[in-house]
Amino acid sequence: SLLKTSSPCHSRRQLEPLAQDWADFRKIPRPWAPIGEETLENLRNYFGEGIGFRMAHLSYETRHLFPLAAASPLLMLLKSTSIGQWLELSSSVLLMVWAATYCEFWKREEARLRMRWGMEDYMRYETTRPEFKGSWTVSPVDRFTPVKEDKKAAWRQLLTASVTLFFISLVIGTNMALYSVETRMEARGHSSIWVRFAIAGQMRVYTLLWQYGAVLLTNFDNYESETKYFEALVHRVFCFQFINAFCPLFYIALFKQEVVRCHDVASCSSDLVLQLRILFGINFVFHFISVVWPYLRYERRLRYEDEATVQRTRRPQATKTGFFTKSTNGYERMPVAPRDAEAMRSSFSRLTSTDAPVSQRYSYQEAQSKLPDYKYDDECWERIDVIVELGYVLFFGFLAPEVIVLFLVSNLVRIRALGWLFVHCQARPFPRGAAGLGHIFKNLYRFMCRFAIVSNIVLLVVYNARSPLNKDTFYMLKTTFSNHCSGVQRELDWKSMLIIILLLERSMATLQDLIEAYIEDVPSEVALETQRRSIIEKAYTAKIFNVADGHELSVTYSELQESAKQVQALRSDSTSGWEPIGAAEAAEAQAVPTWSPEEQWFLPMNPKAETPPSKDLPRSSSSTLRRPNENI
Repeated sequence: SLLKTSSPCHSRRQLEPLAQDWADFRKIPRPWAPIGEETLENLRNYFGEGIGFRMAHLSYETRHLFPLAAASPLLMLLKSTSIGQWLELSSSVLLMVWAATYCEFWKREEARLRMRWGMEDYMRYETTRPEFKGSWTVSPVDRFTPVKEDKKAAWRQLLTASVTLFFISLVIGTNMALYSVETRMEARGHSSIWVRFAIAGQMRVYTLLWQYGAVLLTNFDNYESETKYFEALVHRVFCFQFINAFCPLFYIALFKQEVVRCHDVASCSSDLVLQLRILFGINFVFHFISVVWPYLRYERRLRYEDEATVQRTRRPQATKTGFFTKSTNGYERMPVAPRDAEAMRSSFSRLTSTDAPVSQRYSYQEAQSKLPDYKYDDECWERIDVIVELGYVLFFGFLAPEVIVLFLVSNLVRIRALGWLFVHCQARPFPRGAAGLGHIFKNLYRFMCRFAIVSNIVLLVVYNARSPLNKDTFYMLKTTFSNHCSGVQRELDWKSMLIIILLLERSMATLQDLIEAYIEDVPSEVALETQRRSIIEKAYTAKIFNVADGHELSVTYSELQESAKQVQALRSDSTSGWEPIGAAEAAEAQAVPTWSPEEQWFLPMNPKAETPPSKDLPRSSSSTLRRPNENI
């Protein structure tokens, strides 16, 4: 049989501090320090750097968001005042600057953790996925090594991309149909609040369907390495979720005012805020479900095991002299003493009693075998959910400041939920190394920060165009850089608005680039420590291998003895044979006596061996060469 899955066992001793500091819902996490340094170190040591960086980023995001969340109640109170419009403009600029600092300061935090955890030179060794299917061929590199090649990879990816686009168009069509129903109901004077819940519900339904569809399509793509597979899955999930999560919100913010009169005459901001509240409320419910569902699966597996144990223990019949047990030939008597039989009956009753706690019915390892396995697909969806909620803040935070508080609370709940999930409701994953959050997620966060510029500027320009002329902040810029089209309403003059949008977008993008250039990716203390480690490693390597950096001959000569540094000649009258001579003597060939092959220094070690006579030297008087010190 084939091995389907495997997981390491949990350690009670190492899990205890994590259960107290990370997975305890009774302890409210502090927004300025959601996960402590000691807890993060324990988490990294137990689950590996991959999950360690993931939780470190979630903690960093919560800390970085706390100042905005603290200021959002003031923005909510002053929004309806006379300075509310200027507050929206300033809060929008603040969000765009915050987005740039958010990405840059995480790079610094990631560099610190990478140095502390010793992952600077981490390189993941890529292997071929067992699921990869292809035909054997010769490697085009060396034209010798047999490799697998999928000749239909391009057609597979084209087909799966078409299916992804179909699902995205289906999501857009469903949203348009629901908003059409809402328009008809509002035209008839009926309440359309249930349509808002239906829109939020269909978003979650499509998300659940896509959780299986994305995995099936990515498996069909037949990627060779785990990295390519995971990146393709993340891209497919993000593209779908981006449309699924933001399509209804951008419709409310930009187009609903032109289709139907909103509750707020000047804009649809009130409807947008209501929809965001509903979405975050449903997200809180799914946070609870994400914790409860694995625990229910765990309890269901234990219950099935209990029922199977009861069925097995009902068949053996206990007697005074033993038990009947099932074998290949039927039931056979297993003779035991009456005292042992009573102990076995009590043991069976304890095992078959479902009222007993799990620790009495199962061993620690048996109970862990019933835990659901950790899946990287679930990790992908959870991280994409965090990115989507961050998008709610970056795109619509200046219109709905309460979204910032809701996102902060959502992150705090998510930290506790993930702690409970990893500690109590899932099998322990194999610890895996990582050098950071991963370049694929870094690119997604950077995309969200860049797209926030476009979203904020478009919403600001459009909402100012819908307001009265004396409250239009960008009217002077419009008249300066463009000509107003006669006969066109100001809120429909897209020619003037596009020019202002392009100008402001380039200005804010330049500002973000300046912030990124000014803030160093690696802190100075980390760079200094890296240089120190490099010098220490170089010196240690030189000490081990005795590397002289190009001066090997001089170093070797200096370490020789004085007698070994002189010219030596072989003397027959010397006890050691070799004696030092002067340079002049060596040059004039003086003090170098003649020698013959009969000298003791040229005799073979084997006394029975004979040396053939040389053609150039005189033959010895004896045909058999004698060995020196033969009598000793």
